[in-house]
Amino acid sequence: MPFNFRELFSPQAIVRRLKAAPPLKTAVMDTVFTEREQMDLAVVGSDYIEEVVDTLPLVLRNSPAIPISAQAGQMKWYEPLPIRPFVFVSASELNNLKLIGLSGLERWAARKQELMRKVIRKTTEALACVAKNGNFVFPVKLESGAWDSYTVSYGTPDDITPGALLTSSSTVREVYDIIIEMEEAIEDNGWGGDNIIWAGKDAFGVVMDIAENFKSTAKVRGNIMIRISDHGVDVGGYLIKRMTERWKNPQTGVMTRKVGDKQFEMIDLSAGHKMPYCALDDLDANLQPLPMFIKSDKSINPSGYYLYGESKPFPIPNIKAIATSTVVA
Repeated sequence: MPFNFRELFSPQAIVRRLKAAPPLKTAVMDTVFTEREQMDLAVVGSDYIEEVVDTLPLVLRNSPAIPISAQAGQMKWYEPLPIRPFVFVSASELNNLKLIGLSGLERWAARKQELMRKVIRKTTEALACVAKNGNFVFPVKLESGAWDSYTVSYGTPDDITPGALLTSSSTVREVYDIIIEMEEAIEDNGWGGDNIIWAGKDAFGVVMDIAENFKSTAKVRGNIMIRISDHGVDVGGYLIKRMTERWKNPQTGVMTRKVGDKQFEMIDLSAGHKMPYCALDDLDANLQPLPMFIKSDKSINPSGYYLYGESKPFPIPNIKAIATSTVVA
C-alpha cells in the first residue's frame, strides 16, 4: 500500500499526536522550572535573566516613581543553543511499512515521534540540573565531530557549612539547625516562602538513620518532631525529600547526581525560576518558539528520509533562592 511519508509527519499530524500523548515527567523541570514562556527572540537579554521581584519603599504623594531594579548599563545578550536530534528512516524500512496498513503506520509514526520527544525532554532535564548549580556548562557537539562547551554563569548558590557533619548518632536538633541556616540564607537574599528540601543519597540515608533511632515514626524530643512518611522525612515541619536521580553527560557518558550524594539542597519554588523556549533557527518552523518541532527531509543517497527534531530551552534559575550544604562526610 503506497503512503505519503511527509503526511505522516505533517504539522497537523504531529500536533494531534502531541495532544494524545501522556505528559513526560522529570523531577527538576516539573518542580523548579515550571514557568516556560515561549519567546519570540532567538536570544535572551540580561534584563530578563536578572529580572527579580523584590520589596520597594513607598514614596511620598506627587513624588517620582522609583525603578523596580537598579538601572544597568549596556544590556548583554545570551544566545541559547538548540537541541537538534535526528533519526534516519531508510527506503528499505519504508518498503516494509507498506504491509502494515494505515493504523499500523500511525502507530509506527507515533513511536518515532515519541522517541524524539523523550530525547528532547531528557536533554532539557539535564540542562535544568546543570543550570540550578549556578555555573552552567554543557557539552556542544561541533560539525567536525569535536566537542566544545556552552557556558553561562548565573552565580553561586549560598553554601552553608554546618557546625558538625551529620552521622547516624546526630540529634534531630542538629538536622533542624542546618535547615534553618539554609532557610535564613535564602531569606537574607530576599526570598523564601515555598521551599523544597532535597537530600542526596548519603545525606538522606543518614537522616533516615537519625529518624529510625527514635524507635518511632512520630516522636517528640526537645519540642522537635521527626517523622518518616512516603514523601520523605519531616523534621520539625520541614519535609526532606530524597533525590537520588542522575543525568547523563552526552560527551563523557558520566552519570551525575541531580543533588550531590552528601548534600542538602533548598530551593524557593516561588522565586521565579524560568525556562523560556526561544525562537527556532528553522524556516519550516517559521522561526517560531516551539517546545518541540519535527520535520522530514528526503535523502537521495542513502535513499530514505531524515526526521529532524529541534527545541531551544534556556533554563534560568534565581540563584539567590537556592542554598546547599554538605552535611555528611
